[in-house]
Amino acid sequence: MTYLKKSLPFTKWGVFFLIILIPFNFALNPSSKIDLAIVRIIIPIVFLVWFLESLWKKNLILDTRLRAWLLLFIFGFSICSLLWATNYPKAYRKVLFLGSILPIYWVFFVFFKNRFNLKLFLKLFFVTVFISALLGLNQFLSQFIFGIDFIIKTQSKITPFFLGKNFSEIVLLYNSWLVNINGKTLFRAIGLFPDPHLFSLFLNISLPVGWFLFFKEKKYFYLIGSFVILIASLLTFSRAGYLSLIITFLIIWLNFLKTNNICSKQQKSNQTKLPQNNFVAIKNILLLILIVGFLIIPNPINQRFYSILNFKDGSIKERLDLWKTGFKITKNNFWTGVGIGNLSEIIEPLSNQRTPIYAHNLFLDFSSELGFFGGLAVLIIIISPILTYFIKPTQKNFFLMLIFTIILIQSLFETPFYSIQLLPLILA
Repeated sequence: MTYLKKSLPFTKWGVFFLIILIPFNFALNPSSKIDLAIVRIIIPIVFLVWFLESLWKKNLILDTRLRAWLLLFIFGFSICSLLWATNYPKAYRKVLFLGSILPIYWVFFVFFKNRFNLKLFLKLFFVTVFISALLGLNQFLSQFIFGIDFIIKTQSKITPFFLGKNFSEIVLLYNSWLVNINGKTLFRAIGLFPDPHLFSLFLNISLPVGWFLFFKEKKYFYLIGSFVILIASLLTFSRAGYLSLIITFLIIWLNFLKTNNICSKQQKSNQTKLPQNNFVAIKNILLLILIVGFLIIPNPINQRFYSILNFKDGSIKERLDLWKTGFKITKNNFWTGVGIGNLSEIIEPLSNQRTPIYAHNLFLDFSSELGFFGGLAVLIIIISPILTYFIKPTQKNFFLMLIFTIILIQSLFETPFYSIQLLPLILA
């Protein structure tokens, strides 16, 4: 701790406090109509302190890569879209949200240049996700002890503290906390998130972090923690989450096969008998058994996953209809979109500002509100770390590619850019 006190200025402590707080974020209510998440207060403060500190030390470092310019484009064009948005309050609210979160990107850019900072950041992040996963497991298992009604009442009581009074009213009205599996209603693991889908994405992106830390430090806590997080993720019953996990495990398996093939070629070229890597072979077999077992052996989880093909399912049908609407709005407003935050105004003009009406697709949400190039900018931000791995296939880039593959897949079904817990992590 002495080393930390000497080496970490206020900015760094702010970043560490932020990452610890993200999954346990709570909201203030300065007025009866305003919910103000504490993270949205901390980020501008950390950014301002970092900026002033950098100016004072004459060491202001700004990211000039494409990703940074795309973020500036999204925010700048969002402000411009206030000119043609039909519902100004809805647009203004989204602009304020983006303006309060996006600045952390430039702090992270400088912060992660220090390997010690990055390593500690990843460890703190993984521990907070692990605690969140335990909370989610407790929620799910408690319904079999205390009953589902007790869990719903308990969650309804604590939700206003973490989400704010106004937002919690909307969440309670439109919540997706329950799932029906073979006629049995279950409470899904949601942690302190507004819905299980965002909780699923939060859990899933931590898995590559846990694996990376395990390979680096060989500490079994990260392996056991990853297993606990994986179980909690499965109990969210998020079909998009399942899809992202299956594709991620397939990528890992294919990577193992590729590594084995490279080793075999090197063995032939050297014309020497190298020892067989039994550990890698066992990992290949176990991973394949895990994937095949999940897909074939009947269980509530894969039954939930296979329901993604049931187009008569109300949730699936609603998503398909929203995708069609998103495509249509993008086509009709190709260059400018309908204005930030105004997709809901087109779909349901009389809807409340907080009513969760969106395209259920991150890229369609932005293309319909900010035009084709707005959607394209978000897409490039998400896929650039994936493409980086194929240009520079390092171990670090491999795990980063896995994280953004998960984000990409689940973003096809959800809109994590407007999540107070997920956007800062995407920007990291």
